[in-house]
Amino acid sequence: MVDNDQLTLTMLTLLVHRDLPEVDVTWACRRGRDAVARCLSADSRPDVLLVDMSLEGLSGVEVCRQVRAATADVALIGVTSFSLEYYAADALAAGAQ
Repeated sequence: MVDNDQLTLTMLTLLVHRDLPEVDVTWACRRGRDAVARCLSADSRPDVLLVDMSLEGLSGVEVCRQVRAATADVALIGVTSFSLEYYAADALAAGAQ
């Protein structure tokens, strides 16, 4: 998962472990560029990437776009604290589920 806020990353990881114990959180990072690089590497490519849409630097929409352009093997799930309408169309166009 990728989120620019460390507290959010920590809480999301705890929630996934608590509510989805069968899911392995392989990695978490704070920068979109790092997430893209990890998704494009066969050694660290996740099955699912949880993407904060409002990342600093490389946006969550751009993370989805770059990952989707390179591979269809990663499910992309966008998350945001903004209203869904704010990012929904752009995220879907970029390949997010």
